[in-house]
Amino acid sequence: MTSRSPLRAFLYGSCVARDTFRTLGARAEITGYVARQSLASAYGPPVDGVGAPDVNLTSSFRRRMVLGDLTSDLRSHLLREAPRSDLVVWDLTDERLGLYVLADGGVATRSIESIDGGIDPVLTDRGRHVPFGSGEHHALWSSAVPRFLGDLDAVGARDRLVVLGPPWARRMDDGTKTPASFGIEAASANRAYRRYYRTLHRHGVQVIGNRWRGVRAAHDHTWGPAPFHYTDAVYERLTSALAAASGARHASRLSPGRR
Repeated sequence: MTSRSPLRAFLYGSCVARDTFRTLGARAEITGYVARQSLASAYGPPVDGVGAPDVNLTSSFRRRMVLGDLTSDLRSHLLREAPRSDLVVWDLTDERLGLYVLADGGVATRSIESIDGGIDPVLTDRGRHVPFGSGEHHALWSSAVPRFLGDLDAVGARDRLVVLGPPWARRMDDGTKTPASFGIEAASANRAYRRYYRTLHRHGVQVIGNRWRGVRAAHDHTWGPAPFHYTDAVYERLTSALAAASGARHASRLSPGRR
């Protein structure tokens, strides 16, 4: 591959990873994208008895993500796409609404899609909600980290993993306070994320941006105002940090000067 070829990246996470790579345009090629799937769900038992007929979503992407979470399909995508990707880029934003742990052991991610798709009542009836940031959530998530890293080791891609961890913005670019996300304020979320990042650091995983200060959310963001819908300056800073983290081999392809 030449330095003029697009950088190939497998994305696991949320709009944070996706929007960061959207700013790269032709400089990057997304080999795969898995969203709305907690690591604990991805490496936990799939959910039986809830399927396509139960998910009331018209968007094919949103529907696919919910069904992928219910069947714990991250691993199949990861094992197929990571070997042909230059980077595996992960962000933890979709952990924010917690998990459902069902009575039969199945694990599902609570997400905007599971709520809008109408399966939240089904999952509630069959199990219990485990909030993000709780000791149980962190324990379930932490137990999945070695398995995730083991899969990357198995396909020779562990050194390609980078985590995007910018703090949730407390202010919009117009100076107003960012809205809460399902009742979660930016300051509270940032406190909760700290021990997840500490766990990743203990496993030797690169996390970029988690110590940044002064990030701002965009009041006119494509997806609407939220603490994790950032200004262009934040996404540009993330791509620069990715270039530094990925080494000389990929830095030229992430450079803002290349179009």
